[in-house]
Parts: sequence; structure tokens; C-alpha cells
Amino acid sequence: MKITRKQLRRILLNELKKLPSYAYYDYGVDHIPNKTKAHEDIVGHTWATHVKRKGSANKKVGKVMWHSLDDDGNIDVYDVEWPDGLVETNISANHLEHVFSESHENEGHQHKDTPINKRKYKN
Repeated sequence: MKITRKQLRRILLNELKKLPSYAYYDYGVDHIPNKTKAHEDIVGHTWATHVKRKGSANKKVGKVMWHSLDDDGNIDVYDVEWPDGLVETNISANHLEHVFSESHENEGHQHKDTPINKRKYKN
């Protein structure tokens, strides 16, 4: 099971609240470092950097420009630039085959309903 740092922090805080008040005071949340919202929302995941369509006779490999990311590290859709320069948006991850992949952590999430003009494309 994968959990984010935000989920882990929430679990720890809930467990601390179950302690008697004097224990909570002595060992409570003061010892948990304060983090910015971005750090709480870091999600590690693997994403495709280059893809091709599954089951298609066309074997062109496209470069991933953007991908959605939910709170659990799942990717639902990709925006892909194909070799002819066409950028196709909102392609379901189920319709694409990974050619090259990369793992990293993202700060902040861009959900599949993020408007196209608000998406931060990868270089």
C-alpha cells in the first residue's frame, strides 16, 4: 500500500490525539517539523516520458508534455507531442504504452480536470 507524507502525518496526528493530554503536551505536535503545503503534498510516482499508442499500427513515439497526478500517485491522462508536432491532450493512460519511464516526486498535484491553459508542460 502506498501512502503519501500528508496521509502519514494525518495518521500520526490522530494517534497523538489519543494520548493523555499531559503526554500530548510533552511529546505532541511541537516536535513534528512544520512543512509547507507543497512538502506535505509530495507524491512519488513513475511516469512515461515517451509513449506510443497500444495496439496501433502506427508505432510513432511521442514525448510526454504533461500528466495528471492524483493524491495517491495515479496517472489518468497524458498530453503528448507526436513527431509531426501535433500535441494531443487528455489521452487516457490505458491507451498508451510506455517506451521510456522515469520516477520522481511531484510537489503539488495536477488533476485530470486541470484546464489545458493551466497545465505546466515539461521541457
